[in-house]
Amino acid sequence: MIEGEFATFQDREDAVGTARWRTLEESGMNDGPKGIFAVIRTRGLAWDPVLPMEQQADWREHADFMTALAEDGFVALVGPLEGTADVLLIARASDAEEVRSRLAGDCWEHSRLLRTTRIDPWTLRLGSLGGRPAPSPRNGEGAATV
Repeated sequence: MIEGEFATFQDREDAVGTARWRTLEESGMNDGPKGIFAVIRTRGLAWDPVLPMEQQADWREHADFMTALAEDGFVALVGPLEGTADVLLIARASDAEEVRSRLAGDCWEHSRLLRTTRIDPWTLRLGSLGGRPAPSPRNGEGAATV
């Protein structure tokens, strides 16, 4: 595989039983080069610390927005960082501005329940996102760039 080329894991095995890889171009999933970003969002001034997350204002609208981002493949992982006021998102985007603009549509951003405090490019070295394993750190080549 060419360095920097994106790939997806195909859940089929070829005739000799080895896993096959396809480029995102072949799978129809590539709408341009995407990077991975670690995003930190923190509770804003409107957050009521007495209420659980699911009872904050506009919870259903926020949850639907985040679900749509996950279904689009924009966010791969999302969850609160225990013991903090922060949430970690792992997102796929062309650049930090795309992350910022996509998250700007969240009603919790508008109502100051959440604010995005940090967007950093992230290199996945071990593991996988959405069934796409990261390059193997042992041989330096890896099967794919996620």
